[in-house]
Amino acid sequence: MTDYAEEQRNELEAIESIYPDSFTVLSDDPTSFTITVTSDAGENCETVEATFKFTYVEKYPDEPPLWEINSQENLEESDVEDIHTLLQQQAEENLGMVMIFTLVTAVQEKLNEIVDVMKNRREEEKLRKEQEAEEAEKVAFQGTVVTIENFLLWKAKFEQEVAELRRRKQKEEEQAGKPKLTGKQLFETDHNLDTSDIQFLEEAGLAQSVLSSTLSYCCLNPHHCPSLKGQSLGRPHPSPSPQSPGTVTHPLQRCFQLQKKKAGLSQITSILQQALLILSPLILYYPYRYISLYQI
Repeated sequence: MTDYAEEQRNELEAIESIYPDSFTVLSDDPTSFTITVTSDAGENCETVEATFKFTYVEKYPDEPPLWEINSQENLEESDVEDIHTLLQQQAEENLGMVMIFTLVTAVQEKLNEIVDVMKNRREEEKLRKEQEAEEAEKVAFQGTVVTIENFLLWKAKFEQEVAELRRRKQKEEEQAGKPKLTGKQLFETDHNLDTSDIQFLEEAGLAQSVLSSTLSYCCLNPHHCPSLKGQSLGRPHPSPSPQSPGTVTHPLQRCFQLQKKKAGLSQITSILQQALLILSPLILYYPYRYISLYQI
């Protein structure tokens, strides 16, 4: 006949010697005690902990002891359920033998696994945030690729906004009683309009290109403009005249001055015809420019 009381007393003495700092006897009849189980320290010294209350039944160890979790730290509800399932499984496998040490050891291993899972989750979260930061940085530097389709959409929207601004401005001027001037009236009232296109070309970097193309005739036909030989047509030169040392003249103007000094009236007429031929692109450009600008 099994002496259950004797086996229980012997196991209780062994458990107290194994876990002297975490073992506490609560009562002798029935025998109940608590054992606090703590996992190994993790990467950041983090641990999980649970305090179990065990109670011997009359026929222990032929029957499993009673247990419950009195307190726990850093355990989720799912972890607590897993621990209860583990204890139930271990108790069934060890019926007929004292099993408190076996149960506590199984819980200790389970808590260490939970700490490892927490570590892996933290590393995965860190990696995910790093990847999100890299993707956000790539998007910030990559921007939007310009295609024909989205450029045309932007252009249409931009022109619509500009037209709307012009309509608003015109409406405000009409409400203020300011009459709308025609292109001719604008030209007559603003004397700067006669040079506005040249300024426009210079600001856009096109003046040099237009001037070079219109003077190419002299460069290709030096016998018609001998005064331009060896000279750059792209930039004005200081005038050698002592009366006006600060004056800056263009090669075309110098050509005209030298030809005027050397030629007679007929030659001057010929030079004027050549100048008219050279400047004809600009002369044809002005009317189109003012018509499109002032909607004459």
